[in-house]
Amino acid sequence: MQKTAVKLIKLGASKEADEVKEFRSSLEANYFLGRPKDYLWHRLSRRHSLVSSVDNTIYFVAQYGRSKYHLNEKLINRGNLTDDFNVMPLGREVIIQHRKEPRQSRKLKLSERLAIIAKLEAEFGSLSTVPEDNPLLVMLREKIDTEEKNQYFEVKVEDKAKYVKKKPAALVEKAESLLKYGVSPREISEKLNVRAAWVYKIANSKSIPIRKMYAYKLVSKQPSNPRFNRPLYASCLADIARYLGVSATNLYRKLDKLGYSMECVQKYFGDLKNGEDYICAVGVRTKGYGDQFFD
Repeated sequence: MQKTAVKLIKLGASKEADEVKEFRSSLEANYFLGRPKDYLWHRLSRRHSLVSSVDNTIYFVAQYGRSKYHLNEKLINRGNLTDDFNVMPLGREVIIQHRKEPRQSRKLKLSERLAIIAKLEAEFGSLSTVPEDNPLLVMLREKIDTEEKNQYFEVKVEDKAKYVKKKPAALVEKAESLLKYGVSPREISEKLNVRAAWVYKIANSKSIPIRKMYAYKLVSKQPSNPRFNRPLYASCLADIARYLGVSATNLYRKLDKLGYSMECVQKYFGDLKNGEDYICAVGVRTKGYGDQFFD
């Protein structure tokens, strides 16, 4: 359900007789009034809270976007709204849903602090003789105290990892085993109900390569070809095309000419048997021979 963006009130003789019109956008409100698409914005920018439709029906703008306006009863005559149409200003009570925090005061530079201290010493001879209610001394102490507190509670980006709650050891071991099996971090995050960034962090800390699921199986049709009894697994068509020395767009047309056939499979690295070949970033490798996992 979409939220209300514009709320118009057709004022009656009393509050009970008011008619409220709600719209999901300013375009709908302007279309309802029969006015141009920027009519409401122009009226509010000129500090007018009353708008009129094509048939001269007058409405009060109670809400426009994130701002809500209060009706000032003292400045309006419900019996004759035409007199106040271009006179009545926006209500002074404005509620902003997302109010910004007050701007923090600027920090004092070291040169400014030294200048204040030098001025106090020149006037009173020493800082110890300056009265406690001196405005310059009070301001200097407040600035220094505020900056020290902000510096104490400020946490650097590289130190935030120290405050992150650690995951259970069993969960870390489960994530490591799935990574070594060849499951992608996205799938692991869904299975273990954790963030994918946390899984990537474990893979980087343990130097575990990120592997993709092998979706294609390349087999030779010629008995003389070593690939006749020894298939090759790849995760994408681009790897197979690079292995055969052809472009990916012409791969399917040249498979028969080269004497190969291709099947669609779904295998993780852990599903491959020792001795089976697969394509990785460095080329063709054999599982169990020179691989750092599942040797």
